[in-house]
Amino acid sequence: MLASPVQTARRVHAMKGYFSYQVWEAAFRSTGTTPTLDQYAVARIRNGSMELCAMTLDIAEGYEVPATEIDLPAVRALTEMTCSLVGWDNDIASYYKEHERGDDRINLVDVIANQDGVTPENALPSAIAFRDAVLARYIELRDQTETFVSSQTRQYIGGLSAWIRGNLDWSANTARYRLPDRTTVAVSDERDCHIREYPQPPGIAWWANDPITAPAA
Repeated sequence: MLASPVQTARRVHAMKGYFSYQVWEAAFRSTGTTPTLDQYAVARIRNGSMELCAMTLDIAEGYEVPATEIDLPAVRALTEMTCSLVGWDNDIASYYKEHERGDDRINLVDVIANQDGVTPENALPSAIAFRDAVLARYIELRDQTETFVSSQTRQYIGGLSAWIRGNLDWSANTARYRLPDRTTVAVSDERDCHIREYPQPPGIAWWANDPITAPAA
């Protein structure tokens, strides 16, 4: 059997979340409105089927994250941050191509532009700062969490980290996002512009809470 009953149930739950947020997206598209950053930050965890992909990591590699650990606040936060980072990076990398096809404004750049009252070009640095702050928290929490979880959960967290980086590498090289006159995405150690810190909206602010690093009693 490829997936255990527990793993199957996790995937079914994630699939339900994905379908629910497809309805959520359709509601905004039908009215031509843009969600708030808080609404979008929560939705992006599930509206791109990222959570469904995350729940496939252990199945694909032939192990199972223990039920006592998959829903630990720290592990849950790492899962949600990964889903969000992959989704936001796709938003940024695909922005040009998506706007060639339409203008639904259901992406991180347009959401920030709408909320801050600026152009998408001016919102892009804020979008990058927003995802960078979450990535920094992910790395911090990952390193803390790996000290008190099982080898299976450490393997799962390693899969999350590989997915974040692999998605960036793929985005930088795929023809899907390629611009006609320049590189779409470039990965570098240094930013080429000054970026202010961007505050985390309430719906995901709990990721930064220090108590979530504590192991289960």
